[in-house]
Amino acid sequence: MAIGLLTLGMLMTNGISALQNTTVIMGLPFSFVIFFVMAGLYKSLKVEDYRRESANRDTAPRPLGLQDRLSWKKRLSRLMNYPGTRYTKQMMETVCYPAMEEVAQELRLRGAYVELKSLPPEEGQQLGHLDLLVHMGEEQNFVYQIWPQQYSVPGFTYRARSGKSTYYRLETFLLEGSQGNDLMDYSKEQVITDILDQYERHLNFIHLHREAPGHSVMFPDA
Repeated sequence: MAIGLLTLGMLMTNGISALQNTTVIMGLPFSFVIFFVMAGLYKSLKVEDYRRESANRDTAPRPLGLQDRLSWKKRLSRLMNYPGTRYTKQMMETVCYPAMEEVAQELRLRGAYVELKSLPPEEGQQLGHLDLLVHMGEEQNFVYQIWPQQYSVPGFTYRARSGKSTYYRLETFLLEGSQGNDLMDYSKEQVITDILDQYERHLNFIHLHREAPGHSVMFPDA
């Protein structure tokens, strides 16, 4: 109502020119807002492009021994395993945390400031998660987390036929979110390998980001 009366008043006084001038004046501040939004979006997309490129680069080659290759029976067992709370907790305590601890200790020996935490369950959850944080000074920190994610059991599995409705996956989370992989039934050495692969990709990302102009955009740590 008020806007309509104001518009009518300007039309009665100075006509169309007054209305046009008022529209330009009122819209000018929003043009600056839109400019900064576009600039921020552009920089964020560039950061994502560097991250994707660093992920696509090959990590350092590593020799594969007999212990690194799963036999077909072990591989099939892993594919058919739909673990519950107890097995998942045991996996985190006996495999995942020791693997992260060894990596953290080695990084500390090489001068890095590293934090490793085993965090309690959040509200409504039965299991906590593991958090490895490597401080990188003014650069973006390296975050590697292992979260137990609960899913519905497929109907064709033995676990479903035995009356169980859910199972867990141990998924890797980086700063940008879940990587979609499952560390369940990995050995300690395989978990260490996954951590180092992600750490190397993060260092590649930092290198690409530093070499690019206007690389001041950083995301907050999780």
